[in-house]
Formats: sequence, C-alpha cells, structure tokens
Amino acid sequence: MSSDTPRLTIITVVRNNLQGLITTSNSVLDQSFTSWELIIKDGSSNDGTCEYAEELMHRDPRIRLVTDPDKSIYDAMNVALSHAVGDYTLMLNGGDFLVDSSVLDEAFALLDAIETPVDIAFFATRCRFEGGRSATRRARRLSYIKYGLPAIHQSTLFSTAWHKRFPYDLSYPICGDYVTIASQIKEGARAQCFDFILSEFEICRDSTSFAGRARSRIEMDRALRELWAESWATRKLKAARRYLSNLAVQLLVATNGLSRRR
Repeated sequence: MSSDTPRLTIITVVRNNLQGLITTSNSVLDQSFTSWELIIKDGSSNDGTCEYAEELMHRDPRIRLVTDPDKSIYDAMNVALSHAVGDYTLMLNGGDFLVDSSVLDEAFALLDAIETPVDIAFFATRCRFEGGRSATRRARRLSYIKYGLPAIHQSTLFSTAWHKRFPYDLSYPICGDYVTIASQIKEGARAQCFDFILSEFEICRDSTSFAGRARSRIEMDRALRELWAESWATRKLKAARRYLSNLAVQLLVATNGLSRRR
C-alpha cells in the first residue's frame, strides 16, 4: 500500500435519514485518527440526505458519495465496498457512531501491536435501546462463530481485500453479515477479539420483533447447515439458546434492568 492509501474505509449506507448521517459523519470527522476515507452510499434519498452528503464531500476530500443503484441494504454495502481502497473496512450505517474522538487511534494502536496482522478485528459495542438505556455487547471468543457473530457488525474491522473476496450474500437479507464473516473465517481469515468499545448503535424495533426474530432464526438455521454442515438437533439447540438470549435482553429492557446511557 502507498503512503497515500487510507488505513481505514468507513462505509455508511443511508436512505432518507439526514439526522442519522449527521450523527455518523460528525463522529468520523471528530476523530484524532486521520487516515480514513468515508464512503456514503445513498439509496435515492429525497429528504436532504444526499444534498448533505454532497456538502460533506466538498468540505473534505476524504469523503465520497456513491449513488449507484442497489436492491437492498447488503447490496448497497457491496456497491460501496467495491469503491473501498483502505487497508481495513468498517460498516457504520446512518445513526451509528464512533464512541469518542480517539477511538480509532486506540483501535489501530491495538492492531499495530500485534505481531501478525489480523484480517478481522472484533471489538465491543454499546447497544442503545428506546428510552436511552444501553448495554455493552462484548466481543466473544472466536469459537462463537459457529453459534453467532463474535461481535456486532458495526464494531468489526475487515481486511478490505478479504471482504472483497467475500461480499454479502444477498440471499441472506437479515443474516448477510454473519454469512460473510463466517465464510471468511472458515476460509482461513485471521481474526482476533478486543475488549474495547468501538461504536454505538441503536437496536431497531424490527430486529427485536417477533417477526424479525422468526426470519432471523430461519436464515441462521440455513447458514449453520450450509457453512458448518451441522445436524438438525445441533441447529435447533443453538436456535433455542439464541431465543432465550434475546428474550433475556427484552426482559431487562422492560424492567429497567439496563443501565442508562451516560
């Protein structure tokens, strides 16, 4: 890589979410770490989001706007990924944000301290719920990949070269992030977990709804079968564990069990 190549490409997929884009872009622009590019993939917004992205692009040459057509959020990520030139890539969608102004400096200091570079770096995430409550989702051990994601997508740094080899599978409209990460690890990508909070994102209503969880369970069952050739009984046991885990989070939120966001 040349010295002009950014160390990190941040991809923000957005559609009709001006305030979300403002929140996300501000957290990037505030970073003390400067070796980044921001690719904003706009999905035909008509609320001023695209115009704001154009304004950002004119203000900072590290910011690019991509308006190529797409069919879904993961297709939009793939389109943006094809434009990425950074050593690593981070998916940070509209409304997600980096937790403080030094977080990228600290994250890359951790990566640089590793003797053998990693292809995937999993970090912790602060998850935000309605009402301002939040909880930290720590990065889990790598063996967890045969159960679910070791870390939230928005706190996962990918080697851009590896990620381009394994773009998002559009036949998985909900679990596409799991499939691309699991596929990379299965094929030999080096991964490591860090107990360090990188980003904050909001748990959307649909992801915790009964219908959303049902669709996710169906896709995860298929992914575990296709990627790891797991038996029916093993897949159902894991599905039950995921269901109980999600139920516990919902109960905590409902009973004010989660700490309020600071």
